Amino acid sequence: MWNILAWITICLAILSAIYLGIQGYRRPAKMKIMNVVWVLTGLWASILGVWAYFRLNESPMVMEKPAEKEKMNMGASMSGMNMTSDKPLWERVALSSLHCGAGCVLADLIGETLGFYLFRQITGWSIVWQWILDYFFALMIGAFFQYAVIHKMVHLSKPAAFWKALKIDFLSLTGWQTGMYGFMYIVFFVSPGIVFTANEMIFWWIMQLAMLSGFIIAYPINWVLIKSGYKPSM
Repeated sequence: MWNILAWITICLAILSAIYLGIQGYRRPAKMKIMNVVWVLTGLWASILGVWAYFRLNESPMVMEKPAEKEKMNMGASMSGMNMTSDKPLWERVALSSLHCGAGCVLADLIGETLGFYLFRQITGWSIVWQWILDYFFALMIGAFFQYAVIHKMVHLSKPAAFWKALKIDFLSLTGWQTGMYGFMYIVFFVSPGIVFTANEMIFWWIMQLAMLSGFIIAYPINWVLIKSGYKPSM
C-alpha cells in the first residue's frame, strides 16, 4: 500500500514539474534561474509547488538603486544594487526559501544517486558519508543558484562573487539540509527502523516529505537573513 502511494505521489510530482517547466517556457522569469527553481520545486512540492507558482510568481522582481542604509551589511556591500519587490515580506521569504531549496533538491538527487550506484560498494560507506556528500553538493549547487541572482549586482570577479553567494546562503542551505536529515533520521532510525535505498520509490517519497521539513527549517532562517539585510530577497 505504501509503495503504491509513493508511486502515485512521485508521478504527480513529476507531472507538476513538467507543467511548471511548460509555464516557464511560455512565460520565462526575468531571472532565468527561477525557471529551474520552479521545476525543482514541483519535484518535491508537487501540486503545492504549482499553487506556490501562481500565488508567489505574480509580481516580477525589479532592480533599482537602493538608499545607502538599505545596502547589504556583509562586511562588503552589494556594490550599489539591490533587489526590491512590492510583495509582502512573507512571500519574499517563501520565494527565497524555495530558491535555496531548489539547489538542495538538485544536490540530493545527484548525491543520493551517486552514493547508491557508485559508492555503496566502498567499505565503510554509510548514511553519514552519504549525508556529507549531499551537504557538499547542496552548498556548491545552492551557492551557484544564489550566484545566478547576485552576479550582476556585484562588481567582483566570478570566483569572488561565488564565494559571496556561498556566504549569503550558507545558513539557509545548512538549515534546509538539517531539516531534511532530521526527518529522515526519525523515519529510518526512530520510527520503524527501516532504511530504504535510492532504488526504491518509497525512498524518494520520504525524500519529498523531508524536503518539506527542510523548507520549514529554512523559512525562519531566511526571514532573519532578509529582514536584517544580510541576504537579498526575491
